[in-house]
Amino acid sequence: MTTKLLQPRLLAAIDTRSASIRQLMQGRLVDDEPGVRAHLDLHNPAEEDDAQADAQSDLDAALLERYHEELRVLEAARARIVAGEFGVCLECGAAVPEARLLAAPESPWCVECQSRAEAGAHRPTL
Repeated sequence: MTTKLLQPRLLAAIDTRSASIRQLMQGRLVDDEPGVRAHLDLHNPAEEDDAQADAQSDLDAALLERYHEELRVLEAARARIVAGEFGVCLECGAAVPEARLLAAPESPWCVECQSRAEAGAHRPTL
């Protein structure tokens, strides 16, 4: 399958993940919505002491920050796909394999550059 033919599938995957993250974020932000806290297994400050509530608030803030970063990465990927600038590693210029694009459409790097980044040997640019 050519890269151009992958566009609709990759955009759909990114849109689905983005929507899912936004739903999770909404659940973290809306305390009084019925069933949200139970569904997401979040804390109930009325049943916890202050230290637990503070720790949970810190955890919620960190999680929201992670969600924001993931949305930023997904939006950058979406922009590359729409512009037709995907499928090529942003670090080394090698082709990103189709299987990798389908598994992680937001990935801007080939497997080798990603592996180096994860090993800490090299930090690819984004």
